[in-house]
Amino acid sequence: MEQKELVKSGNLGFVENALKSVESMMQYAQMLLDSGLCPNHFYDKDEKGKIIVSKGKPAAVIMVLQHGLEVGLSPMQSLQQIVPVNGLVSIKGDGAKSLIFGSGVLEPGSWIEKESGSVEKEDYTFSITAKRRDNGLTMTRSFSVDMAKRAGLWIDHSKITGQDGWKWKLSPWYKYPDRMVRYRALGFLSRDLFTDVLAGMYTTEEAQDIPVEQTVIIESKTGATVTIP
Repeated sequence: MEQKELVKSGNLGFVENALKSVESMMQYAQMLLDSGLCPNHFYDKDEKGKIIVSKGKPAAVIMVLQHGLEVGLSPMQSLQQIVPVNGLVSIKGDGAKSLIFGSGVLEPGSWIEKESGSVEKEDYTFSITAKRRDNGLTMTRSFSVDMAKRAGLWIDHSKITGQDGWKWKLSPWYKYPDRMVRYRALGFLSRDLFTDVLAGMYTTEEAQDIPVEQTVIIESKTGATVTIP
């Protein structure tokens, strides 16, 4: 009866209780992982890339739940919208937009999206303008195919027909180029105008494109270190 009341009222008290100690947090995270319903990146995978449900990552789940609580997401929303990428905790573009619209900080009716050109002609540009209702600050952020090219993100004909063309075809920049341009503009506006709403998080689509640190530091027998960039 008590559980029914919690669900009916929308009270997440049972979750809050589960997050009061390290032990209970680990138990709660493990319960979520055992369900097999967590996104694939919370599990180890076998040689064929299939997830191993018995080898989940409870610590990663806890970190995601913690970040979710800090920005006002429920546990289930956090698991679906917050993604660890390259050592960063990021939020999917759609999740970022949802938080902004539900924050009460966005001035009603001020969110304006504009697009021009086309992906086929490689002159596509997408911009978003928004205004904060608390301080009246208005801002516009844009992204374009030309900017994607300069950033080394754009996948042209020479890449997909080259030796590693099959790898480039797996990229979302090849599959959904217009949406990736839109998400990049959204990421810029989110961090520049609504950084408090997202607690400074990058959008997942942007975090995935940040170069991974490849520097290797080797320590010799004498104790000296050699850095290989």
